[in-house]
Formats: sequence, structure tokens, C-alpha cells
Amino acid sequence: MKLIIFSIFFVFHNLNLFAIDINLRYSIIDTGVISCFPSNTKTKIYEKSKIEIVAASCEPSAIAYNNNSLFFANDKSINGKQISSIFSLEYKNGNFTDKNSINFITHPNIFLVKKFEDFAQTIDNKYILATTSFDRNDESLEHNSILYWNANNSNIVDFLQVKSGNKYSRKIRNYLEKVIKKPYFKIEGLVVIPNNKLIFGIREEGESYKKFDYVVNLISVSIEEEKNSRLFIKDDFKLIYSFKNTKRYVNEDIGISSLAWDTFHNSILILTSFEEQEKVGAYLWNLPLEYIEKNIDPVILLSKENQPLKFLHKAEGITFVAKDKLFVIHDDDRRIIPANIKGNIYLRKPHEAIYDIVSIEKFVK
Repeated sequence: MKLIIFSIFFVFHNLNLFAIDINLRYSIIDTGVISCFPSNTKTKIYEKSKIEIVAASCEPSAIAYNNNSLFFANDKSINGKQISSIFSLEYKNGNFTDKNSINFITHPNIFLVKKFEDFAQTIDNKYILATTSFDRNDESLEHNSILYWNANNSNIVDFLQVKSGNKYSRKIRNYLEKVIKKPYFKIEGLVVIPNNKLIFGIREEGESYKKFDYVVNLISVSIEEEKNSRLFIKDDFKLIYSFKNTKRYVNEDIGISSLAWDTFHNSILILTSFEEQEKVGAYLWNLPLEYIEKNIDPVILLSKENQPLKFLHKAEGITFVAKDKLFVIHDDDRRIIPANIKGNIYLRKPHEAIYDIVSIEKFVK
């Protein structure tokens, strides 16, 4: 009897699970590997006040699909003038044209910034924006910047500014601080939605980077394009959504790792990940815009087995590559987690990253 009562409670309490389309199911149909840079790439790191030359680490944290190209951002900077943290690979008709032909964006502003966390695209796909984490309360550009460029012309890369602000993006952190009201926070999601709104996805909040909670919070601000093709944001920062009931759906402590606009469902795709020492993984959620005002829980996306779709890697970026396909890039940091690629176990190399292709299908019993 208790089991029946609990089951009835669960169904009614979680009706939003089926509010978008109960017939959609999500499945990983392909897993592969990309290179962030050539295998022999070295970089500088500062270890105990000393400069060391080490093998560069591929740790992609953002992805966007635009004009038959997949754009990636590595959250580890690479010291050099020809290899940058942001690059693209041509991707047509569901396939890479040539994985070895990496196009690095080498505008000088790229090299002023470190630790990119997510991409966003304007609704018309004209501009791509790249945000950092904003998790350092200092005056540096490295962790307190948003860059943007025309998707068809990466020769000009600008800093996104608050309209009344200065040349760079540092002032954005001041406004985020006023809304979040915590000494420490970390941005890992960015998305543009209709009506000229830029949404920040907050992953961590707390007293410090050593003492924080994982969160799924969204902050909005207005964004506009001026006649000179410059983007600006206003100062109307506002907390618009907070998803606190994650443990009703999954067991792990999850936080936002990427956001994407789902134009097919008028909703925001939320990618969340968890990391518990060597145990990592991720889940996908869909948040219709009408759920935001009512503060309804997002819909956890289900597999064909009617279970939450779960990634076995630390998923860090997501983008649509077709109406029925998603491209998910993973950043396992320096962990080497075995991947099943076409039936074979593969251990990625330091210059490589694992990705998954997710198919969206109608569920047939």
C-alpha cells in the first residue's frame, strides 16, 4: 500500500516531467574524439612560482554550431600566437570534413582571456559570445570577460560591455555580485533567448571556491545591437529562475555546465554535470520559457528505457547540429575515462576530448 501511495504521489508531484512531449526520447548514437591542437603542443604553467613547460591539456568547456562549423573553447589557455583557446572544425551533414584541419581564432583579445566556460549565439545566429567563469574577484581580464564576434568574421573580436561601463567586461561581475549576494560564484552557462535577453547560468555559489554549493540558477540581462554592429548589455540584471529540487530527480549534486536555446520547443536546454572525485557524469533538462515565471521544475530528458539520459563523462557544452541531433562535448579535466567508440574501448590522449551525438526520436512502444 505504501508503495502504491508513493507511486501516485511521485506521478502527480512530477507531472512536469511529461509536460513538453511525452513521446520524445533521447539516445547517444555515436561517440568520438576530437583534437584541440596538434599532439606535440606545449604550454607554460606557473607551478610554485616557477614557469614550467608541459604538454598542453585539451579541456573543452563550450561548443556552438554555426555556418557548417563547430566552434569549441578550451578552458585552459595555450601559450602561443598561432594556437588559441577558441577554434573551429568544419562540420557538414552530420560529419567532420577534416578533423585535422583546425581553424584557430587568433585575435589578440582571445589571448587576454582565460578559462572560457560557455558559448551563446544571438537568436539570428549572427554573433557568437564566449563567457569566462567570473569566479575571481579581481581586476583581471582573464576570468572576468565576455568576448563576441560575427560568426562569419572572426577577425574582429570585442569585449561585451555594460552600456554605461568601460572598454572591457569587468563591470559585469559587479552587477552579478549584487544579484547573487554571495562572496563566491561561478558562471558556466550562457544563452540568448527571444526578446533580447542574455541568460547567465550559475553553477556554484558560496563563501569561497573551497566552500560552495552546486546550483542551477539563471540570471537575465537585456542585450542589444547598435547600428555600428556593436553589442551591449544593459544594467537590468535579475535572478529569474532557481531550480532547487534536483534531488527529486537525480542522486548526485549537480550544477549547470552549459545552456542552449531550443528553438523547436521555445525552451532552454540545461546541461548539468557532477563530479565526485573520480566519479563524473551529466544530465540534460528542458526548461520551457513559461516554466520560468511559474518556477516549475525543468523536464529531465529521458532515454528509450524511460530513464534519465545520463552521460558517463563530464559534459561541458551542448549545441544543436540538426533539429533531431545534439552535439555534446566533454571535459573530464585530466581524468582519463574510458570511452566506447564504435565498440572499442578508447583512452583519450592529452590533446583530445570525447564527444557524444544525441539523437532525438519519437518514442514508439
